[in-house]
Amino acid sequence: MKVRNDISQLFTIAKANQNYLNVCAPMVRYSKVQFRTLVRSYDTDLTFTPMILADSFCQNAKARSNEFTTTVNDSPLIVQFAANDVNDFVDASKLVYPYADGVDLNCGCPQRWAMKDGYGCALLSKPEVIHELVKVHGRTPIQKSSENIDVHALRTVCESVTVPVIVNGGIKTLSDADYLYDQTNCNGVMAASGLLVNPALFNQWKGCGGFYRRAWLNRLTTTECSGWKLSARLSFRAVPKSQTNLGA
Repeated sequence: MKVRNDISQLFTIAKANQNYLNVCAPMVRYSKVQFRTLVRSYDTDLTFTPMILADSFCQNAKARSNEFTTTVNDSPLIVQFAANDVNDFVDASKLVYPYADGVDLNCGCPQRWAMKDGYGCALLSKPEVIHELVKVHGRTPIQKSSENIDVHALRTVCESVTVPVIVNGGIKTLSDADYLYDQTNCNGVMAASGLLVNPALFNQWKGCGGFYRRAWLNRLTTTECSGWKLSARLSFRAVPKSQTNLGA
C-alpha cells in the first residue's frame, strides 16, 4: 500500500514550528525515484518528479511507464505536469492520483520549445489555469539561472497571498535556504542544482562526495525500480575522509 501524506498538513506543521519545508525541485532527467529517495534520507521534506508532458502521459502507456516510476515509500511526492489544456492536466492528474500526494502545473519553464507549445512560462498569461498552490520563481523568464533573484518581489508575493508559497532560486547551501526564508517568510524553500552537488544540503552535511556516491549507487541497485542511469551531472564534491564524521 502506497504511503500517502497530506501536503497542506506539512505546511501547517512547518509554520507551527516557525520553519519551512525543504523541497527538492523538479529536474528533467534527475529527480527520478532513486534521487528522490536519496535526498529524502537527508531531511528533504517534499520532492517533485521531473516535468511530464500531460498530453503524452494521457495518450501513451509507454510514455507513462518511461516518465513516472515510484515505490510504496516514495512520499511526500508531487508530480509535475506541463499542460496547455485543462482537460489534459486533469486527466493526467487522475492517472497519478493513487501514487502521488499532489500535482503541480509547470508555469516556469523558460525553454523556447515549451513556450512555443504553450507550456511553462507561456501560462503566465493565463492566470486562470494556476490554482491552489503557488510556486514562485525569483527570476523572470528572460533571466539566466546565474542571475540574482528578486528577493523583494518574492517577499511581496508571500505577503499578498494566503496559500502556501514555495520560493526558489540560487539555493546552494542551507544558509542560502535559511536566508531566503528569513527574507520572505515563505512556506517552503526549493533547491535544484544545489541538491545535485550536495544531496544532504538540508541536512547541513558538506561535501561528503564519496559517501553520497556509494549511497546513490546502492539506491540504484536496491530500488524496486530500474531503467534510469546515473548522470555525470551529479557532481558530488569529494573531500578527505578525515574531514567528515562518516566512516563509510
